[in-house]
Amino acid sequence: MSSPEQTKPRARAAKAGAAAPAVPEKRHDLRVAVTYVIVAAFCGVFSAIYESMSHGVYSGWMVFLFAWPLIGGVLPYAVLVLVGKTRGPLPLPPAPGHWARLSGHATVAVLTVGSCVEGVLYIYGTMSSWMVVYWIAGVVLAVATITLAVVAVVQKRSAIG
Repeated sequence: MSSPEQTKPRARAAKAGAAAPAVPEKRHDLRVAVTYVIVAAFCGVFSAIYESMSHGVYSGWMVFLFAWPLIGGVLPYAVLVLVGKTRGPLPLPPAPGHWARLSGHATVAVLTVGSCVEGVLYIYGTMSSWMVVYWIAGVVLAVATITLAVVAVVQKRSAIG
């Protein structure tokens, strides 16, 4: 909970009709990056345990299950944390918008689950024609994420100047 000293400037700005000061998102981005590190670690442990009980059958989809959260989650949010949110007179592009972030989370989830299911099916010794749905959905979501991020950055830049 915020202290009364922190809420007073916001309340005064709201009463005066001015916009409230922007809350830095660096802490949120760090929390998301750490969450993705935990998800990647869980995926690594899960795949190691699953493959240890698979009687010597291994799947690349299962071995590299941890890579989707690392590449799609930790990497972008670590960049946002390291670059920072203090953007002055456009030395850096603005951060992607809310919808781009949500689409990015969905992309990582679909690709991670698809990789896990593909690995489980391979280890089990079967195949499914439905697996292509995961990869198509993952690609569509990845393209949507990139498109939404570019649109948000362009809109923010045009609003700035």
